[in-house]
Amino acid sequence: MKTISFTTIFILCLFGNVSLGQEAYKPVLEPGKEWKRGISVGMGNLNPVQWIVTCDTLEYNGKQYSLIEANEPFISYTENYCSVPLVAREDTSERKLYYLPWPYDGEEEVLYIDYNLEQGDSVFIYQYPVVVDTVRYLNWSGEMLRFIDFGCPPCDGFVEGYGLVMSGALPWCNGYSLFGHLEYFDCDEINGVEEPVFNDLYLIYPNPAGEYVNIKLNDQLVQYPVDLEIRSVNGGLLRKSILSKDFSVLDMEGFPKGILILKLAFNGKVYVEKVVKY
Repeated sequence: MKTISFTTIFILCLFGNVSLGQEAYKPVLEPGKEWKRGISVGMGNLNPVQWIVTCDTLEYNGKQYSLIEANEPFISYTENYCSVPLVAREDTSERKLYYLPWPYDGEEEVLYIDYNLEQGDSVFIYQYPVVVDTVRYLNWSGEMLRFIDFGCPPCDGFVEGYGLVMSGALPWCNGYSLFGHLEYFDCDEINGVEEPVFNDLYLIYPNPAGEYVNIKLNDQLVQYPVDLEIRSVNGGLLRKSILSKDFSVLDMEGFPKGILILKLAFNGKVYVEKVVKY
C-alpha cells in the first residue's frame, strides 16, 4: 500500500484528458491554459476566478517549474495569499504533480497528485489521512476519464488531467470551487519581443512593483511619442497610453497581482518587458 503526504491541498484548475483505455499521458501543465471557475465563499456568493498556466518557467534545484497565477477578486474574501503565484511541475513519466510551498525560497517541493493511486492506497488530504475508495472511469465533460475516488465528500478525489475535485483552489485559498470552462492564449504572441532590449534605452523600476512603477526613457536614443500598453499575462488590455517625456510614474492600483506585460513602441519598433506586481 502506498502512503502519500499532502501537507496542503489545492486545485491547479487545469485541464487535460486521458480517455478510457488510452495509455499516453497528456501533460496537465500546458503553457497558455486558463481555467475559469466559480468560488463559493458562503451566503450564496459565487465569485468568478481564473487560474492561468503562464508562459513563464522557473528553475529551482535543477528542475523546471511552471508559474500558475490566480486572479482577483477572490483574494478580497480571504486574508491569505490566494493571488500569490503558484510554482508547480509535472513529471509525465511518473504521472505525478508537485508544487513549491510559499514562500518557496529554500523549501522542498511537495507532492500534490499521484495518478498511480489504486483502491486501498492512503493519502493525506486536509491534514488527515483518507483511503482511496474506488478507481473507475467516468464521463467528464464528454470524455471518459480515470477518477480516483476518496469517498469522503467534499474531497471527491482526483480526475486524471484535471486535479483535485471539489475542494479549495490554491494552497492559500479557501472556499468551495465549481468547474467553469477552459480557454487558451498564445504564449508566442504575448511574449514575442520584436526587438532585443538594451539597458541604455529605458529603465523600468521598481520590479517587483507595488502601487506604482517608474519608466525612465533615454532622450538621446528614444523618439517621442512612445506608445505604452499594459496587459495581463493572458493578454487582456489593462491600460493604453502615450508617453511624451523622459520620466513617467504609472499608477498600478487596481491591476491584478502577478506578472504584467508592458509593451513600449517607439522608433518603429516594439519592446516587451515583464513586471511583477505584488
